[in-house]
Amino acid sequence: KPNEDAKDLCQSFFLWLFEQPLLQEFTPEQGTFRAYLKGVLRKFTANFERARAAEKRGGEARILPLEVEFASIDRLLPRAGEGDPEEVLDRAWVQEVTQQALERTRRFFEQSNRAPYWAAFDRYVLHPMEDKPTYQSVAQQLGITATDVRNYLSVVRDRLSQDLRAEVAETVTDAAQFEAEWAALFPRKHS
Repeated sequence: KPNEDAKDLCQSFFLWLFEQPLLQEFTPEQGTFRAYLKGVLRKFTANFERARAAEKRGGEARILPLEVEFASIDRLLPRAGEGDPEEVLDRAWVQEVTQQALERTRRFFEQSNRAPYWAAFDRYVLHPMEDKPTYQSVAQQLGITATDVRNYLSVVRDRLSQDLRAEVAETVTDAAQFEAEWAALFPRKHS
């Protein structure tokens, strides 16, 4: 869809979603929330296109003001050449799950009085001050040893992996769904 049409479609979808009991009707036993949401979105899009075609033939549209600002919606909309909208949604879902896991991990280290662990990870992985930081350069910034940096990174990566798995587990009901969702969201690269 062109950008403006996609924005209209997104706003209409969220308005429709909030007016319907669809979120309460989701049952995890039938699949993942992501898959359910994609199915609901497909159904809505088909109905929206039919209604839009009917409107062009003289149907009336009910206009409701939408008071919610969807500033971050632009990052979810596919740009020219970005690919299939379902792939865009999947990428956005992975980003959101990852952000939630990162936040959970950050809170864990800050609340357990191990903020230097998170600081090393943040400076080495998330927000490096150099193009390619070294353990030594991060160690100098934090006033610790390069060995500490290496050890801290290992501990934070292990915790992040646990938190990432916990975030995915919150969207499914059993181990089989978890494994399928994990494989879909984080496929292993084969060389």
